Amino acid sequence: MQPRFEGWEDRFLPPGSAPSTDELKKHRNLVFVCFLTGALALIYCGVSVVVGFPVGVYAMAASGLAMAALPFLVKRGMSRTVVANVYIGIIFLDTVLITTTSGGLSTSITSPYVAIIPMLGLMLIGARAGLIWFLVVVAEVLILGIAELAGVDFPLTFDADVDAAFKLAAFLGLVVIIFLIVRDFDAIARTALRQVEEEREKTQALLLNILPEDVAEELKATGHAQAREFDEVTVLFSDFQNFTEISSDMTPTTLVEELNTCFYAFDSIMRDHGLEKIKTIGDAYMAVSGLALGEGSSPSNALQAALQMQQFMDRHVTANRIAGKPAFEMRIGVHSGPVVAGVVGDTKFQYDVWGDTVNTASRLEAAGSVGEVNVSGTTFALVEHHPAFQFEHRGKVEVKGKGEIDMYFARSAPPSEADAPESTRGSFS
Repeated sequence: MQPRFEGWEDRFLPPGSAPSTDELKKHRNLVFVCFLTGALALIYCGVSVVVGFPVGVYAMAASGLAMAALPFLVKRGMSRTVVANVYIGIIFLDTVLITTTSGGLSTSITSPYVAIIPMLGLMLIGARAGLIWFLVVVAEVLILGIAELAGVDFPLTFDADVDAAFKLAAFLGLVVIIFLIVRDFDAIARTALRQVEEEREKTQALLLNILPEDVAEELKATGHAQAREFDEVTVLFSDFQNFTEISSDMTPTTLVEELNTCFYAFDSIMRDHGLEKIKTIGDAYMAVSGLALGEGSSPSNALQAALQMQQFMDRHVTANRIAGKPAFEMRIGVHSGPVVAGVVGDTKFQYDVWGDTVNTASRLEAAGSVGEVNVSGTTFALVEHHPAFQFEHRGKVEVKGKGEIDMYFARSAPPSEADAPESTRGSFS
């Protein structure tokens, strides 16, 4: 419920209290309706004087003053739940008193007010209180209704000629109160929907941080994701040289901070070049180019990313050594070929790739040199004419389990060559 001067109800908070958002909202609602219905009760008291309804005069005067005093009891430290129940109890007793002295349930001016009592319990206290007051109201309606049907004569203690005017005033107040209650519930519903949407966006962002977008959408839609075959991707695999020896002299916190610094930079490079980060295993980092549906392999992107990783490490190692800190140096292997990619298991989902291409990229990393990007002959054939790269042929290198593999060290071409006019560049895949 949004009062005209938002937050004025906070003046009735107990000193030093720090309620939760939900409790603060209930507090504001209670203070607001106490003063609102207190004012309405005093207005009804005046109407009762005019129409000669003595029961209404005394009941509404007492109720109006009591309701207006309740916020001050909250401010002095009385439980908000107790005060809210007292407030609702006053309204309940008023409906019983005035109903039985103004013609009974079927004709009384206060009968419609019975309907708002459970809503007030729900709004001011909670679901359990709303249910309890609902049952109390049902009992009241049944008792008075059965009594009226049984022939009990409920007196009309004021002149029937002014009954219409009194009902008009009563219904006007009822319309105001119901509007405010419904508006409050509408605000709660919209807040809840907004929170649900915010949580959905957070979940979506988290899911996309773990899985490629097409896999995430398939997983949400079907509960599982089919593995897919890719005829040609480019796998990048990196590892730090002498990681175990160097890390043994570092505290666990320092080690994690150092790895996070490096991997954070690598993640940014992968995003810039459109590679899908697959995973980290200890100090190893793996990413793949060409996994997006509808897009072919882009070995040049993978190679540019690998070279930028080494450039970052060169700067970082230099800075660490100047500061007297341990420094990791890195090898990178790059290989192109077919893979199978997908999600396995049904908990703690992890997107992964499998196949000989992955194994070969790992072997290329192990067979490489510190500070270099070691490229297979397969990948070299796809990018050999790219103007941004230069290659040093290493010949065929024996690799465990793979035999001899043609290898090249890839390096960035000098700016003059990389920036050459388009007409002077060779074609590349």
